[in-house]
Amino acid sequence: MIIGLLLWGAVACAVPGGAEGIARHDAGQAVEVKGNGRFATEVSKESGLLVLHLESKAMAPTNDPISIAYCVMPMKGVEAGSAGISFEIRGDGNALLGSVMVGSDRIVTRAYEATFVIGDEQWRKVVVRWDDFVPNYKPWDKGITSIEKPVPDAGSVTHIAFGRGNHFHRYDTEPWRFEIRNIRQEPQLPPRPAIGPYPTGLSRTRALIDAKEPVNILLLGDSITEFGKDRSYGHHMAEKLEERFGVTVNVVNAGVGGHSVRGGRLVLKRSLRMMPEPDLVCIMYGANDAKAVPAGLTADIFQSQVEALIDDVRRSTGGHPDILLLTGLPRLDKERTKTAGIVEPIVPGIKAAAKTRGAALADPFSVYLKFSQDEIDAYYKDTIHPNAEGFRFLGSIVFESVVEQLESTGQGEAGL
Repeated sequence: MIIGLLLWGAVACAVPGGAEGIARHDAGQAVEVKGNGRFATEVSKESGLLVLHLESKAMAPTNDPISIAYCVMPMKGVEAGSAGISFEIRGDGNALLGSVMVGSDRIVTRAYEATFVIGDEQWRKVVVRWDDFVPNYKPWDKGITSIEKPVPDAGSVTHIAFGRGNHFHRYDTEPWRFEIRNIRQEPQLPPRPAIGPYPTGLSRTRALIDAKEPVNILLLGDSITEFGKDRSYGHHMAEKLEERFGVTVNVVNAGVGGHSVRGGRLVLKRSLRMMPEPDLVCIMYGANDAKAVPAGLTADIFQSQVEALIDDVRRSTGGHPDILLLTGLPRLDKERTKTAGIVEPIVPGIKAAAKTRGAALADPFSVYLKFSQDEIDAYYKDTIHPNAEGFRFLGSIVFESVVEQLESTGQGEAGL
């Protein structure tokens, strides 16, 4: 919900030679989704270029430190055949993430989003390909009647926004500041560099265990992952791996409640900052994604979304880690007696993505579908999330699947 919309008056700026690029800074709108006025913008000139200043104000003590705000500007001259956009950014030296959003409405409520590190205090250029953008709406948004195209149609993009989006609003809430200038389209970009060969299955994990070296595990997922905190399924699995193989296993839980797999792509830079060099990345999404099934989400579409996240992980890590996909847990009906049948339609997409991307697979979903009422009561906290025993049980299931695959894993390689 948009809580506040602040329109700026036009700022008279004479910029020579079309140096303003493709965005009109002087017609910007400050949109505050949530945040008690902790957002300020200003437009000025620097070296002949218009500069957009974005800043969150210092956080006062509050029980609700969420701040979501951005500046939307109209765009012109975006060509349908262009490869992407670029802009220059100067940050305040922190490692937080900023958002760039593009869409066809003036407050980008149905937009596509990509993220970048605010970072350097010196101007640097950021290039974003059109296929780096993902739909930024949540699957359960009331206004969603059909699944959007997976990437924006460049020819229909009319607005661009910069700020901090919804996907990390509960994290990194300290004050931030950055500046944007020279927003342009990129007519052509070189092909993405191919990565590979990369480990398939659990070959890297197997090699580390054989060498008695530590194994670093990164957990990506939604609230089913996040809410376990340091007693998640991954931590229980790690304890069993240590006991079984006599190795040290380090686990970082980077799950974010409310996320779909697209949200996982948007915060991946943050997740990898928490563990820059994982050996095994465990990925479990679907409980929230499945809410988009009535709007047209199919197993095939979900497969492509999971594949895109795996590709992002591998590109960002040089193909270093193994990937383990989890099929997740069934959502229960209101009476907590049986599955609500919400997630089932997209689970085949997870299994298919494991095959196409050479990932290992753990299938707790099939186990949970066979639960008796006593097992539901023992392991579910509500209709979605495990309780403490449920996280322990889930960790045991994943551990058993991992051990089975470790015992059968050879040194195979594949490439994107």
